[in-house]
Amino acid sequence: MLGTRKIKLRVPRTRKQIMSPQGDTNVMISLFAWNTRGFNKMRKQTAIRSWIQSAKPSFGCLIETRVREENSVSILNSALPNWNFLTNYDHHRLAKIWVCWAGDVSVTLLFKSAQCVTVWVTSDTGKQFLCSCVYASNFEVDRQYLWSEMSYIKAQYVLTGVPWIVMGDFNETLASSEHSRGTLSSANLRGMQAFQSAVATCNLTDLPSLGPTFTCPCYHRDCSKSV
Repeated sequence: MLGTRKIKLRVPRTRKQIMSPQGDTNVMISLFAWNTRGFNKMRKQTAIRSWIQSAKPSFGCLIETRVREENSVSILNSALPNWNFLTNYDHHRLAKIWVCWAGDVSVTLLFKSAQCVTVWVTSDTGKQFLCSCVYASNFEVDRQYLWSEMSYIKAQYVLTGVPWIVMGDFNETLASSEHSRGTLSSANLRGMQAFQSAVATCNLTDLPSLGPTFTCPCYHRDCSKSV
């Protein structure tokens, strides 16, 4: 998770990365970013529904859902009953990003693309923050568009004293120590440096995380069956 202000958050272990800018503003709201790696299977929908009922977040995003648009409404209503949502099907045929929120917050769409959805969030207590939900491309050349979009969002929408949270799956590491292989190729290093530059340009800070460093220890088999 990245951001431009210090923000008090309850973050689930399933979150990929959350960033926030520097400062002293506190936003007391529980939120999440969850890479579902496909959301068509009932067991995954049930897992989300159970976690939502237990953790009681108010806002979040589901990414890499791999759900066709014609199936999205029924799946969302089943997994997150009585929640509101917006998607980016108009930018990607499988809508890599679903932004979801409960009735105690209101959400206004500001920017949407294939890799990023940015919204203005207001809680029922009047707390406000900007949130960019990200699912970055697997390809370095495409991620350059995302880094440019983040710079644009900072210039156009980030206000003094208002927190900006950037959360989701960036498909990139900020440091070589975050990579499961430990050593990086020249191409991997170039992509990491581009990500670092984008984070610095946007004045974002990587917030602390909980849980294991790597989500799957099974390096030699299909992790999708274990996550």
